[in-house]
Amino acid sequence: MFARIGTPIYAPVSGVIVASADDWKGSWNRRKGFQYDSGGLGELSGNGVLLFNPIHRNYFFMIHMKDGYVDAGDLVSRGETIGTVGNTGNAISPHVKSHLHFAVKAPGIACGKENVLIAQNSYNDLRQNRDTFLAKKANNQHIIATE
Repeated sequence: MFARIGTPIYAPVSGVIVASADDWKGSWNRRKGFQYDSGGLGELSGNGVLLFNPIHRNYFFMIHMKDGYVDAGDLVSRGETIGTVGNTGNAISPHVKSHLHFAVKAPGIACGKENVLIAQNSYNDLRQNRDTFLAKKANNQHIIATE
């Protein structure tokens, strides 16, 4: 999701933070390209959060964050600010626009292994949430305009 660096990131669901890191160190230069030093959720991920939703039994993976405001083990509510958009990990390149890498994953079977986290297509859920948000916003504006 393209967004400016520093844009707040809100928890898409209520759940438990399984992993979180905001201490990524690395750099990029024209001569050597991407250089990883340490920290974060890993070399390519940079700073990020892995949020588990116990109701639907799926995981939300959000990476390349600038700041993370939660720690592993924290309970978060839907809509709570959990960090800000950044450009850590392999998103640090000047050739990549600032963005939040957002993935929904669920346990499944892949490569003959059980309980592997497999990416889910979240398009329909995101579209439904957007439509609900826009309808509520339009309804609130109508109420304010008639008062």
